[in-house]
Amino acid sequence: MRIYLEIETKRRELDARILFSVLAASKGFSIVIGRKNKLLSRINFFSPGIYIMKGSRYRPAKLAKNFRKNNFFIFCYDEEGLINISDEYTFHRIPQETLEAVDKFLTWGESETSLLKKNYPEYSEKILTSGNARLDLLKSPIKQIYFDEAKKINEKYGKFDLYVSGFNRANAITKPGLNWLEGSKFDSENIKKTFTRFFHLQKNNMEKTIEFLNLNSDKIKKKIIIRPHPAENISTWKNELKDNLKDNVIYDHLNTNAWMLAADNVFSFYSGALIEAYLLGKSPANLIFEEGNPFKDDFIYNFCKDIVKPKDYDDLILQSNKIREQSKNKDDLSFHIKNTKFFTADIICDEALKFLNNSNYKKIHDKFSNRFFFNFFVYLDRIKNFKYNYLSKKSDQDRQSRMMFQKNPGITIQEVNFTLKSISELLGIKNLVCKEIYPGAFEIKKNF
Repeated sequence: MRIYLEIETKRRELDARILFSVLAASKGFSIVIGRKNKLLSRINFFSPGIYIMKGSRYRPAKLAKNFRKNNFFIFCYDEEGLINISDEYTFHRIPQETLEAVDKFLTWGESETSLLKKNYPEYSEKILTSGNARLDLLKSPIKQIYFDEAKKINEKYGKFDLYVSGFNRANAITKPGLNWLEGSKFDSENIKKTFTRFFHLQKNNMEKTIEFLNLNSDKIKKKIIIRPHPAENISTWKNELKDNLKDNVIYDHLNTNAWMLAADNVFSFYSGALIEAYLLGKSPANLIFEEGNPFKDDFIYNFCKDIVKPKDYDDLILQSNKIREQSKNKDDLSFHIKNTKFFTADIICDEALKFLNNSNYKKIHDKFSNRFFFNFFVYLDRIKNFKYNYLSKKSDQDRQSRMMFQKNPGITIQEVNFTLKSISELLGIKNLVCKEIYPGAFEIKKNF
């Protein structure tokens, strides 16, 4: 029984995919993880199973025909569905064509599920409330996988505050400046207004955040680390910050959970990192310089407090310390996040069995999965990469290529095995093995 999981952004998704694989493999599943292009380029060779893809507008509908031809079932998850900007924006991201193309659509919680079922009642049976394995990483004992990394970070940087940037629209690497708005297509005037408001709110707050840090650069008593979003243009931070802050902009492929655990204070502007920091036991602050709530509901306020236009950095830290001293909000989060008491993998695996035990499911072995063809595919991939990089220079493709590399420069079997071993030991799950069955495609299963 085979499940496939795409990885688009390495630091955000790799650990979660491996955790899912550990839990699913313990139930007897074979799981294959890898970058999107690595999996899709071998789809004709893979053993059929359930392919869990990222739901991005019309992508599932475009790919469905080839998946069906190769006897795959299609599950689709909504990576951006935790925080709702507006109902219409949700339907813009998840059009009817997506629900029509997939076998199951996976949501974060009942809030998203009820919204989709109300708008698409004819597809209600396809919508499954599963949560997201990214948040399973924040549970005990699994979050211990970040303790050693957090310790190493503190040994290198000492005590520091962390600013997790989430300006992926206003500072997009693929569409710098106002090009993000000018080059975008919108389904309606309302959607355009929503995006425009959100874009300018991000843009203005980013500019004022940089201005605030520059004005206080000599007053900051300890280091502040700035972690740009994977889809951001990192050079904007490097170019706009003062010289004594430029080296504080750090982009690597460590999971941000390790950085948040190591930090004294965690700041951001309306990003999912605020929720993750809260679930890690931190008291994050939503740092605002131009007010305007970009979201439909106030779900995010369950996890953080606002700090609006602090006078200086001392005032920022003073307010942050007060937040830490206050009692944390203990509201039940399960309406928005399904996997507060369950693992996402348990929910999805139970559903997967219904499809894979179906008499229409045809089990076929992987094709051309041996050492000779592995080396042959490595050679082909190098040729394709050379052609793409050569053709993409000095064009819009160049920015797209840089973003793809910035999000995910590649995954090694050593990285997968290290995290696989760490998580397996914490959960007491034994006899799991990992094999690179095609270049960049890693199979995790139980060694019976």
